[in-house]
Amino acid sequence: MHQIQVITSLWREGFYSSEEVVTWADRKILELDDLPEALMELSLKGPERCLKKPIYEFPQPLNLDFVQRFSLKVVKLSLESDKEVEDFIRWASVEAMGEDINLPEVYFCYYLEDIWQDEGNMLPPKNYLKKQWPQILEQSNVVVSELTNQCT
Repeated sequence: MHQIQVITSLWREGFYSSEEVVTWADRKILELDDLPEALMELSLKGPERCLKKPIYEFPQPLNLDFVQRFSLKVVKLSLESDKEVEDFIRWASVEAMGEDINLPEVYFCYYLEDIWQDEGNMLPPKNYLKKQWPQILEQSNVVVSELTNQCT
């Protein structure tokens, strides 16, 4: 079931909590007449236990691309939390390496990393992130909506 792969992908990326995944599975069980065994397992055991099973016993999460992972992190990010913002900048600086620089999200991450390294502290990249925030959030919301709509 593709929806299980999507929801567990979102869980693996930290977008949904285990409880939210189980609640989703419970809701799906009430909606469907023909219940896949994997859905019942997800409801009863949660994503942690289910994803320890081999692929032939439980569908594995999708491998999300960089833009999808970036967007999930952006949508969950609280600009009011210095720790979250700094963690995001660190994540972006590492995870963008080797990705296609022509993607706006990758270019943005490279730029964050460059100003962080040039200035030697987090203040310049934090300020740049906050300045670019409305546009980044808008684009990320579109990507996240496309993903979450696959679960409905």
